[in-house]
Amino acid sequence: PFSSTPFVARFGSIKESRTLAVVYPMPTNRPMYRSPPSLVMAHFFNHRGEGSLYAYLRDRGLITALSAGERTSFRDEFSLFQVRLQLSPEGLKRYDEVVHAVDAYAKLIQCATEAQLEECYRAITAVASLYFHYEEREAGYSMSQDLAFRLLTYPTPEVLTAYATFDAMDLAAARAAAERLTLDDAAVLIMAPEAEGGEGA
Repeated sequence: PFSSTPFVARFGSIKESRTLAVVYPMPTNRPMYRSPPSLVMAHFFNHRGEGSLYAYLRDRGLITALSAGERTSFRDEFSLFQVRLQLSPEGLKRYDEVVHAVDAYAKLIQCATEAQLEECYRAITAVASLYFHYEEREAGYSMSQDLAFRLLTYPTPEVLTAYATFDAMDLAAARAAAERLTLDDAAVLIMAPEAEGGEGA
């Protein structure tokens, strides 16, 4: 049903929930933790207002929830950017429409102007700065785990600030990452009690 050729896999689920994930391979964000390219893409996909992907699919009764962002990073090799949607029963039947909508929205992100990208990035970094300076203290065990991971990943002077405070946006890197939002390179994963197994589309 797709003009492009994503890999489609179906997995049976014990839970009474229906999840669709569109997963895109990306360059790893780790070397660019001061201005991660995936931040802007995640912000656009996670928008809930009028004209958003979420509003479009929710109003058609196809989804009940949506989240997006970098989900896995394999050191300095590559990462996976994921758009994850909770489908309604009708959304599962019409999952191809959901995937088409995700692809169309990705193309809108690719067409964003420099001014739109800069405005979005400023909003992200302003909220992140407020969160960093006013965040409540974590429980000791959780904080120690987080710090141990950060010590292995980031320079010691930036263990606390990495992925919490940011430099100016790298426009070229942000655009290059957005261009990778294509179904030709994506995997579509469907998890539902009604799933029928896997296939390559």
